[in-house]
Amino acid sequence: MKAGTKVLSVAFAITALVASSAYAQKVPIDSRVNQILVTESPFGGCMIALANNPQELLPSCKAWFVTLSCDGSHLSKDVAGRLMEQAQLAYALDKRVKVWVDDLRQSNGYCLAYRIDIAR
Repeated sequence: MKAGTKVLSVAFAITALVASSAYAQKVPIDSRVNQILVTESPFGGCMIALANNPQELLPSCKAWFVTLSCDGSHLSKDVAGRLMEQAQLAYALDKRVKVWVDDLRQSNGYCLAYRIDIAR
């Protein structure tokens, strides 16, 4: 590979990386928790299904479910466990939640919920 081609390749790779991260989003989704799922790591160990589809705001996310990363792949297991407790409480009491979702961190295409607020 010629030196000019290497420089062009590196420049293209940097541009692609910067462009893709520029479109990453972290958004709050007001919803109810419709389902709680505990599974092995292909989905981050645990997930919740929301009444409002996160894919509508974040097209790069798969539909309905978000991972809580209980396997520790994106968050500490301690934080993920507290998120799960919040989701279970909201589910049991049928309370609305605000779920903060990051479309850059995903488990098998499902985006990460990194914060859950329970609303009154």
